[in-house]
Amino acid sequence: MNAAAVIERSPVLRYLLRAQHIPLIFSVTIVSGILYHYAPEYTWLWILLSIGIQWVLFRLFDYVKKHPVIGGAAYLATGIAFLMVAFIFMSLGRETPPFAPEDPLLRLDFMVWFLTPQSVLTVKFPGYTIALFVLFTMFIATTAYYFTLVRYRVLMSFVVMVFPFAIYAKENEDMPIPMIIILLVCYFSVMIYCRQAHAESSDVYQRYAPDSVSHLKAPPKNSPYAKVTPEIMDGRFFQSIGIFIAAATILVLVVPKPEVEADRTVFDTMIDLSSLSDYLENAIRGFTDSSDSSDNFNTGYSRTLYYATGDEPLNLRMRTFTNYHYDKDEWTAAAYDKMPEQSDPEYVEQDGFYTLASQTDPQELENLLRKAAQAHPDFAEEYGLTEFAAEPVVPQDYYRYLRVMSATFNYFTFPSPIYLQRAKLLDGSVRPPMFYHSGNSILFRYQQARTFQQEYEMDYLSPDYFGSKSAQTLIHAVDPDEWLNLLTDAAIYYSEGEDSVMLRSALDEALNAVHLDHTVESETPDSIKQLAEQLTAGIDNPYDKAMAISDHLKYSGQYIYSLEYQFAEDDNLETFLFRNKTGVCRQYAGAMVELCRAAGLTARYVEGYAMVDKDTRPFVGAENVYVITTEHGHAFVDVYIPGAGWVQFNPTASADIVPSTRGARLTKALQFSGLILFGAALLFIALTVWIIPMIGEFLFRRKFRKNMDAAAVQAAFARLRKQWKADPAETARDLCAKQEQFLGVGLQALCSGFEETVYADKCSRETAERVYAEYCAAHDAYKPAVRRKRKLDRAARRAKTAAAET
Repeated sequence: MNAAAVIERSPVLRYLLRAQHIPLIFSVTIVSGILYHYAPEYTWLWILLSIGIQWVLFRLFDYVKKHPVIGGAAYLATGIAFLMVAFIFMSLGRETPPFAPEDPLLRLDFMVWFLTPQSVLTVKFPGYTIALFVLFTMFIATTAYYFTLVRYRVLMSFVVMVFPFAIYAKENEDMPIPMIIILLVCYFSVMIYCRQAHAESSDVYQRYAPDSVSHLKAPPKNSPYAKVTPEIMDGRFFQSIGIFIAAATILVLVVPKPEVEADRTVFDTMIDLSSLSDYLENAIRGFTDSSDSSDNFNTGYSRTLYYATGDEPLNLRMRTFTNYHYDKDEWTAAAYDKMPEQSDPEYVEQDGFYTLASQTDPQELENLLRKAAQAHPDFAEEYGLTEFAAEPVVPQDYYRYLRVMSATFNYFTFPSPIYLQRAKLLDGSVRPPMFYHSGNSILFRYQQARTFQQEYEMDYLSPDYFGSKSAQTLIHAVDPDEWLNLLTDAAIYYSEGEDSVMLRSALDEALNAVHLDHTVESETPDSIKQLAEQLTAGIDNPYDKAMAISDHLKYSGQYIYSLEYQFAEDDNLETFLFRNKTGVCRQYAGAMVELCRAAGLTARYVEGYAMVDKDTRPFVGAENVYVITTEHGHAFVDVYIPGAGWVQFNPTASADIVPSTRGARLTKALQFSGLILFGAALLFIALTVWIIPMIGEFLFRRKFRKNMDAAAVQAAFARLRKQWKADPAETARDLCAKQEQFLGVGLQALCSGFEETVYADKCSRETAERVYAEYCAAHDAYKPAVRRKRKLDRAARRAKTAAAET
């Protein structure tokens, strides 16, 4: 039994394989292919749901074609309903089991789930999958119907067909071969049928013949296939398709594939996959494990991330890294840099957030040590704090207020300064509204939060404190080798109360710094050790050593800050210090960390944002509003200083963070080029459609008036033939009679004058003048006549449609 007989005997197949149903099958195949990637175990469910829902949608679209106003309103209402259903399932998928994971720590935002490779996820998100199905069903059905049954566009049909391929390409996964074959067969079927349905009569290869042998029923009279329907779905059609599929499959499977080593340099430069991976990793786990030199804080574009209201420029921290690998030019996170367990017993509840007990307030610590030294002279004498205790203190407030509003979406980590005193999320819709503060001073939440246009505020200790006279006196009075003993003995004097907690926190922080120093895996080269020794020669105080290293990088003039510098594959911190001496904040901060460690100091590499540029938007309502964009990404250094704690240093050579202008220049150049091309296109259109023909007509008429001879008359008639798109075989008399009625002007003088020049080979001036007058009238009347005809044709079509509906 051949394919045609099978179709003839099966009403279901005969119904589905009607020409007007090919776009429906095409659309169902695309949606099913997309959902197969996210939930393959429910493939048949997606297919059945797609057929049912999209069949209803296609009937709705048919109604929209017949009744544009009422149908358009119905379509709009349907679209809104689909969006509402999708948003409902997104909400359920974010928070409500079984549509969301049972474990709150494993829940993700919808866009993060969509962008994240499914192979990475360990749990299912049924709510998000259903929401994706709803969105794609409406979108694919609309586009497939429009670009096949309303306005056929082969390119747009191809773009719609590519969606499943794009999903698999996004995941970097192989697409099942049967799915590829099915999608391509459906696409070719759409090309064949819809091309025929929208073809002009001269392009139709076979019209629908009701009396001929057919395996299809006649299409409905209101169908786009009513007038022209290709009749090719017979046995020969299936034989051709079968041969094509078999041959293509054999070639794909049998023919050996060449071994090609692709050069992905340009692609990887255009699309920073490392940054996307880090973004998704941050969304999934909150803290990234690595930071390489792929972007060097040079995004090439500017996007606003945060607005901040504060009293001073700040370095806001997002993550820290401990280990540097010279072979990869990469920083990696140690256990110290990662998200602590939520059940960590060292968490202490503070004003608005939980902080680890090792977080110390340096100014409070200074006051406690001064009180201990004043109350116990022997303690002061043993640790060299006598002058520190006797020095009069001028009370000064170094605590500052900062308010941050997110201009985009944020997830686990939140930009914040070091030494927070208070942190509060101002949006009451986020539950629980509690921040956590890790031992490396990162502000975060264990549950990701959508912070788009949401605000949080905090109090913090200003970095200016460490430059104060009292802080510097303590820093230089303390013997670094006795710092742990000093804190241990001071804790004896404050064995109870809040003072005891503060001193124990300071002791824990000092011990953690010592532990961090012993867990560093970086192998610092001898050249860097020698440079560190030169820079710190004769300096005993850790703070002064760190300042000497920072000043060398920042003010020596040996290093160049450049966002445009192209780094080689073998570049690292050693080559930055001794060979190219050019880089951005990442190189400066990394070099300082390695130099500090070589000089015996405990240091850590920090990434975040530089809050340095004021917001220039009008009517922002405050003077001290800063804007933080993607171009403000910054790296800086924390150094542990006995007598103070962790102190931030900014060794970057530029006085302030200079945002990259490359992206702005590129954008402006593209905009300028686009304007030039747009203007050139408009000029070209004006020249070819209006100006050049107008000038040509003006010159022709001038020449006609000058000559007034037979040649001018024949040239005028030839120009009119060209304008009218006349058949070359049509006689002048027949053509003029037809055009008289169409144009509404007399053409007798034109016709007789032309015949006189052809047959008598002569033309008087009086005849030429009459021909010229009628030529001008006919030429000028042509375009208005064409517009009138189009208007009448549209009215006739509307009347015919209205009569057919009634």
